[in-house]
Amino acid sequence: MRLRGAVNARILADGSIDRTKECFSTAKNPDGGISYSSRNRGSSRPAITAAALATLFNAGVYDSKHVPEMLEFCKKNLQNLSEGPNSFGHWHYTYLYYSQVMYRQGNKEWEPFREKLYKHIIQDQKPDGSWEGNIGPIYVTACNLIMLQLDRAYLPIYQR
Repeated sequence: MRLRGAVNARILADGSIDRTKECFSTAKNPDGGISYSSRNRGSSRPAITAAALATLFNAGVYDSKHVPEMLEFCKKNLQNLSEGPNSFGHWHYTYLYYSQVMYRQGNKEWEPFREKLYKHIIQDQKPDGSWEGNIGPIYVTACNLIMLQLDRAYLPIYQR
């Protein structure tokens, strides 16, 4: 979001966006997913890949040559709201970013995904309005509220 703000304010040095895109390309694996580290190559991580895509989109980068492969990797691994051993350890982190990616795809892709996502989130809400999770109720509640407001675009960064 800071990168997008700097771009919008025209205070970004020439080439900063290109260097950001290059960081993701050096960490991208042949399957389209992003490794946790570009120095110590490992397996592709759906959560990191979703966060990388959201970062690119939030910076206004939609046309990178790596976006289609990264998007396909995320859809393959995240479209069904993975849980359990396939949830990659941080469900709310993963879907906080993946929901932003899907929202940016437009209503045709967003609406079916949104229905599954919102149903999942709402079923776990506590009577006091909060949610619990592996990181704690404040973080999990904040993540869920951000995901639930995407359609309203209350935060300017999420306005299409």
